[in-house]
Amino acid sequence: MGLSISDSIKRVPGIYALWNESKGKLYIGSSQNVKQRIINHRSKLRNNSHINSDMQVDYNDGDTFYAFCVLELPGIENLRFYENYAIKKFESDKTGYNKENIASSHTKEMNKICKVASSIDYYANGADPEEKQKIIEEVMENGK
Repeated sequence: MGLSISDSIKRVPGIYALWNESKGKLYIGSSQNVKQRIINHRSKLRNNSHINSDMQVDYNDGDTFYAFCVLELPGIENLRFYENYAIKKFESDKTGYNKENIASSHTKEMNKICKVASSIDYYANGADPEEKQKIIEEVMENGK
């Protein structure tokens, strides 16, 4: 039981995930200091005071969680955008611990996320990387 934190996780801005291996459930978050945020999650779980009641119940039942950094994003101001992209991509708002996708109430942001996700999926299957980057930049600038 517990929350294992890898020594490789750094005190940098980025997107992180908490993985409950036995239930196959994921929680995705973002922070300006990924390591400290994960330590905070562990402390809240240990003290039976985590805001996410589903995660707290599973922790109390003896499930083990693993923490890892999904993406380090130094110099990026809008971490929430990338967090929401990851939530959408991994559907952790439907099958994991994320209660709701924060971007769901922000249509323009959600459109960007969907466009980027579909572009990455499409171009991950062998298309030109330069074209992929151009589309991502266009989406980020224009929200189209």
